[in-house]
Amino acid sequence: MRMVSWNCHYGFAGKKPETIKKLSADILVIPECREKDMEGSGFGTTNRDWYGDHKETQDLPEKTRRNEI
Repeated sequence: MRMVSWNCHYGFAGKKPETIKKLSADILVIPECREKDMEGSGFGTTNRDWYGDHKETQDLPEKTRRNEI
């Protein structure tokens, strides 16, 4: 069994989903992934769960996000 964890710091978009798919993990743990990023990642919904508090900081300036985390 292969487990992969990647703390993407609210940035699981772009080439990152394709990169992590190449690792052929049985279980992925992706902390700090926004729900909207996971929905657009191309991973199917059958074997996917997203848990969070919906405190995504997408509209805050970068400096504020760093202080909040």
